[in-house]
Amino acid sequence: MDFHIAVKHAHAEALRQLVDVCERMDLHGSDQQPTEEEYQLVLSRAKALLAGEEVAA
Repeated sequence: MDFHIAVKHAHAEALRQLVDVCERMDLHGSDQQPTEEEYQLVLSRAKALLAGEEVAA
């Protein structure tokens, strides 16, 4: 049961990070706009979790 809860929390955190980055993409010219590297990192984490792979924090 603890494993499933941890997986659920990992998915939720990855989704929160991806949504945050996507929302900040609309901040053109802002210093809060995500870098390409940041975007790729959260996207790859989310994809890995969806594929069932373990992801380092």
